Parts: sequence; structure tokens; C-alpha cells
Amino acid sequence: MANSIEDPEIRAIFLEAAEFQIQALKKGLSRIYQQPQDREAAEAVHVAAHTLKGDASFVQLTDIEQRAKEIDHAVRAATNSQASISQIQVIDLARKLDAILEQVVSLQNRT
Repeated sequence: MANSIEDPEIRAIFLEAAEFQIQALKKGLSRIYQQPQDREAAEAVHVAAHTLKGDASFVQLTDIEQRAKEIDHAVRAATNSQASISQIQVIDLARKLDAILEQVVSLQNRT
């Protein structure tokens, strides 16, 4: 599995975009944790996770892509079924986000 971006320009572009999406994910998950029925926050998490998944796929960062996909699918499944996302689910999603953040930091340290 790929875990690096060799081209410094592409790495910089990815990192900038990833930081934006990670912040959106943190904010959205925090809102969902506090208000599990917050559909606007769930949509924001879905969009950010889906975007990060696509960006990671484009640069072949498969671990980040997979974790973002898991966040995206979990939130979409809950919203499509009109169910709220439990605090336990949010904690699990936050752990996946932490793993993504660790990989992004690792990429930043390679610049």
C-alpha cells in the first residue's frame, strides 16, 4: 500500500486539502457527538470524508482512502436510514480520523 507522495508539489497540495477536510471532520464529529440528530453536521462529515477519500485515492494513499471511506459510509448509512449516530459510533469514527491525522502528520514531516 502506498503511504507517501514523492512529488513535493503534489504532496503540498494534498496536505493543504487534507488539513481543511480533517478540520471539517473534527468539527462535524464534535457536533454530532453533542447532538446526534444534527443532520447538517452529518452532511458536513459526509462531504469532508468523501472529499478526503477521493483526494487520497488520487494520490494513491490507500490507508487514508480506506479510513475516510469508512467514515463516509458510516455517516451515510445512518443518515440514509434516518437514524442518529450514537456517541459510541462517533468515538469509533474519531479514532479513524486520528489514524488519518497520524498519517498526514507523517507526510508533513517528510517535507
